[in-house]
Amino acid sequence: MKLIRIINAYMAITKLMERKLNNKLSYALYMLKKEIEPNYEFFSVKEQELVTKYGKKGNDGSVEWNSDEAKSNFAKERNLLMNMEIDLSVKVRKVTAPDEIEGVFFEALDGFIEFEVDDDNS
Repeated sequence: MKLIRIINAYMAITKLMERKLNNKLSYALYMLKKEIEPNYEFFSVKEQELVTKYGKKGNDGSVEWNSDEAKSNFAKERNLLMNMEIDLSVKVRKVTAPDEIEGVFFEALDGFIEFEVDDDNS
């Protein structure tokens, strides 16, 4: 699985955990976050190393690149990092989808969480 899929899932989990959700979904998200967090932390460290290599971070969080070439090289190396294949096995948990959820969360959590939905189109 590509690292970017894990990062997207982690970001979705973080946003969803801010909401009031049913206990089963909240627990499934919590457990999944614990399982994939080391991969997210790995990405964050490596990304910060690339920022340090090619530029410097300002007090406001923005990055000042050493040059246009440095910015381009950062983008290339970050892309390689995001596309790194990770051997990850997680327990896929089956949960009822909340009444309202943005489609982007279904996409980000596909393969990690199996959502049960009322499908009146069957």
